[in-house]
This record gives sequence, C-alpha cells and structure tokens, in this order.
Amino acid sequence: MYSIVPKPYSDLKSKRLKAGTRMTICAGMLCTDGIVLCADTLESVGGVHRSVEKLVQLPIISDALSAVVVCATEDAVFSDALIDKISESLDHSDGTFASAKDAIEDATLEYCRAIWGTNPQDKPTAELLIGLKTADDLRLLHLATPTVRTIESWEFIGYGRELGIYKAGQYGLKNIPTDTAAPIIAYIVDIVKNNAQYCGRATSLAVLHTDGHVEHMSQDYIAKATQGYKSIEWLLNTWVFPFLPLMVGEAGEDALSMIGKLGEPKPDWVQKIPWMLQILKDRKEQVLAGLVPAIPEKQKQKMAFNGIPFAARLLQNSSKQLYEQSLIGEETKESLNARCTGILSLSEVVNDAIAQEVDLAGC
Repeated sequence: MYSIVPKPYSDLKSKRLKAGTRMTICAGMLCTDGIVLCADTLESVGGVHRSVEKLVQLPIISDALSAVVVCATEDAVFSDALIDKISESLDHSDGTFASAKDAIEDATLEYCRAIWGTNPQDKPTAELLIGLKTADDLRLLHLATPTVRTIESWEFIGYGRELGIYKAGQYGLKNIPTDTAAPIIAYIVDIVKNNAQYCGRATSLAVLHTDGHVEHMSQDYIAKATQGYKSIEWLLNTWVFPFLPLMVGEAGEDALSMIGKLGEPKPDWVQKIPWMLQILKDRKEQVLAGLVPAIPEKQKQKMAFNGIPFAARLLQNSSKQLYEQSLIGEETKESLNARCTGILSLSEVVNDAIAQEVDLAGC
C-alpha cells in the first residue's frame, strides 16, 4: 500500500472553483496497435461555460510507463487532485501492468477515503478513462471512484455516454487499428456534443502508441475526420450499417473509415435515393390498405437482397477513388476489391437460388 497524505480539500492546488463541472463526453478505445482517447472541452461553473483541457498526459518519471487520462466529474478540484495522486503513485510502481494497476487502485482508494472521511455528507466523485502503456502491456482502464476495471474494447463516460455507446454499437468497433478508430471516435464525440446537454466546445483527440509515444491530433485532423463522416452520414445509415456484418474482418472495418475520407458524394443517383425510398414507403401503405396486391414472397426476397450487391459495388467504387487520390495503397484497394467481389459472387448464387425457388433457409 502506498502512503498518501492528502492536503486539506479546500487548499488543493487548482485554479478552478469546486463548482467546476465536467460532466462531459469522453471516449476511450483499445485498438490493435494502441489506444485512442477523446474528450470535449466544455466545463460549466454555475451558469458560465468555458473551455478546459480534459485529456491529460501524466508526467510520469519512468520511461517504462506512459499514461493518458480523460475525466468526467461534477467536481473539477477533486478530479484534478485525484489525477495528481495517481500520477505520483505510478512513479512508485515497477513498470509492469500489475504493479501500475495496483498503484492506481491504491492511490484512488486511499485518497477517496481521506476526502470522503472529512465530510461524509458531501462525497465528490470522478470517472476516468486511463490509457496505460507499461513495460509488459497496453491496457485501457475505467475508474469510477473508487473502483478500477479493465476495458477490452471501448468505453464512454459523462453526460453523453448513452448516445456514444449507441453510435459505437452501430459501427461494431472491435479489433481495429488506431488510424481507423481515431476518426470514428472523433465523429461519435462530435455527434454527442451536438445532441447532449453539458457537452461541447472543441474536441481533444490523442493516440497512445505501443512504444509509449503519445500523438496529439491537430484540430485540422479532427475537423477533416468529422466532416468526412458527416458528409456521408446518409450513406452510413442507409446502406453501410445494414450490411456491416458482411464486411467484418480483415478489411471490413477499414472500409468504414476510408469511405469517410471521400467527402460529399457527387453521383446523380444520390439524389434519387430519397425518391426511391418514398416510392417503397407509399407502396407499402397501399398494400396494407388493400389497394394493390401484396408482393409475392419470392419477389420480396429478391428485392431485399438486391441492396447487398449495390453496397458492395459502392464500396468498390469508393476504394478506387481513394486509391486514385493516394489516400490508400494498392494492397488495401485490392483487399477491399477482393472482399467485395466475394460478396458479389455470393449475391449471384442467392439470386439464382431465389429465381429457382430454392428454400434459402435450408441452405
């Protein structure tokens, strides 16, 4: 156990008032080659809002350790002091993950006991995501005072947590590299900022690499990544998400990130999609009202499946454009093309089965 003697709560070194509230949106994701951490910068003090950096790289002395923290709290003084105690405690660890995690747990528990014991009626709390590179591991931790747990994929904290979890679930985020995850996480945080109370201002984004180096992404990078996804949001919601399970694997998740770099699509067929959807909606209402005969089951199966080869061709064309703009290499383009070709071949088999009235459920 590490001995920590807290300073009197009212005398803690912080330029912020105790009323400083950072109930915010923060995100962390464990990737195949690092950890992505992201947060907004809005802090509320009473009725006043201001920008505060919530993504912090801890000043650890040991070369074997690197740590980056994002924090959500209703008491900025308490959370700042807690982060300082964690940083000091990590300096006493031996550099391994087990020792570092013990140091974080000990510092958190002892500090919470000390502060909460002075005023049992007012127990400040904090929630942190900690990206931790140790001598033997790379891990993402979730700290909700005083409990520390390990995260195997991604986590969101703060006021916008539920919306962040919903959007991350749509993307099926898991086992992807940092260069794919970073723009997606920035985009999700931007969505939350625009839809959740107490979330806003600029976004901070950083990547903790496997060698311990922390890469802070520029505002230009964040703006371009966010705008890239905004410009094709209709495409993601209408075509990509419904077929995402077919694209999971070696190159599927990368396609999600790459297509966001295209910017706003220009082809003429883009303008026809709302019109086509409206026709289908109107026809469904007419069928339900008994005004027109219902579509035969075989025809409905074929119509439903036609969207899959359409999405595959769309991704093929997108990867070709990205390659021509030198945004992806030839190997990546060919990998995407091969996967899409496989989907197109499968769709032909299914369409033939439908045409021959084969029972697909028994295939």
